[in-house]
Amino acid sequence: MDASPSFLNERSLCPWDLVQDVNNNRYPHVLNFARCRCSRCLGEYGIFHCKPLTYRIPVLEKVCIAGEYEYIKTYLDVPVGCICARPNVVRMKKGPLWRFLEPKIRVVKSHWRAPRVFDNFT
Repeated sequence: MDASPSFLNERSLCPWDLVQDVNNNRYPHVLNFARCRCSRCLGEYGIFHCKPLTYRIPVLEKVCIAGEYEYIKTYLDVPVGCICARPNVVRMKKGPLWRFLEPKIRVVKSHWRAPRVFDNFT
């Protein structure tokens, strides 16, 4: 019998836990949010960071308008898991401090974005 974990959130390089978010002024009232356990990836990938992977879903929020409650459609980014990603690095302009930096340093900027999700709700 294999003793390794069977769930994906346990086997990932960025393990996560599911946390219930309860909001009685929202439909659905209960959503499960993924929370990353680590800030850095496990194993030899220590230079990479664990980042939440989100999925945008439509929700209905209960608001009071003119003394009556109404449900307004809005969108919520729900973390569904954690991924191993390169850290964001800011590009520096050459300035007065540039001469003090090691000339071998190469700075790159990440342009990765999560894909947008389109839904058929109206």
